[in-house]
Amino acid sequence: MATALTRREALGGILAGATIGIGSAKAADDTLARLRQAKRVKVALADNPPYSGITPDGSVTGIAPTIVHIIMGRLGVTDMEAAVAPYGQLIPGLQAGRWDIIAACLTITKERCQEVAYADPIVADGGVFIYVPTDLTKPPHSVAELASMGLTVITSQGSYTAKRSLNAGVASSSIIQVPDLSAEVDALAAKRGQVVYTTYYGALQKLDEQPDKFKLVYPIPDDLPHGSSAAFRPTDATLRDAFQHELRAMKQSGEFKQLAERFHFPPTTELLNATAEQECSKAT
Repeated sequence: MATALTRREALGGILAGATIGIGSAKAADDTLARLRQAKRVKVALADNPPYSGITPDGSVTGIAPTIVHIIMGRLGVTDMEAAVAPYGQLIPGLQAGRWDIIAACLTITKERCQEVAYADPIVADGGVFIYVPTDLTKPPHSVAELASMGLTVITSQGSYTAKRSLNAGVASSSIIQVPDLSAEVDALAAKRGQVVYTTYYGALQKLDEQPDKFKLVYPIPDDLPHGSSAAFRPTDATLRDAFQHELRAMKQSGEFKQLAERFHFPPTTELLNATAEQECSKAT
């Protein structure tokens, strides 16, 4: 029975089923025509609400897949099939043709800008530390302090925070990578590490769930707010440009602002005007 499965087992089944038999990408830049003919798009997302995720009943939620679903419908692709994967598998799966779009808030970094074509930012936030004050009386206040304090850091598999921790001097043996934010918080509660290093708005939601147990450090001076968005194969220029046109129209009409507020993301003027090209040019 489905009710006998844990949520993580169910998500694992979704991922396993989604990565079999999808096949490789077709010839460059015919993806939008193919999707319109099929009226179905295959997307991948991380289970990291409110950015993207799967509810207990199996429904897709979060700002990124919601925007992708709306825009693809306007492009004539009405059905969306979603797979769940850790952040570290999103780009390899896209490159291998297992899905057509990354419908997650994938942080825009210099390295990723060489691998994918981003849409304009749909979220802007920075890194945050989550800690248990009874276990860590003096928390770190910068990424650099993670290393200098000798802390064990918990983060998501393949996330930019894992790489940034490593680049700051945290030993790989002191970085615990787990599938998603829920697993991060579980690992922190189980004392597998002293601090979770993740992104702000997801952490804020977790803090709201257990305000008396966890505390946050934000902003972090060496991981200040930056953009994140959906992503495409660079060869799928027609698809990405059509998506971009619709996203910019949503921002201009006020529709994007309403969606951002629905998922509790502040739609700042800077975010509304930011472009993928600008974010890639300043990314680290």
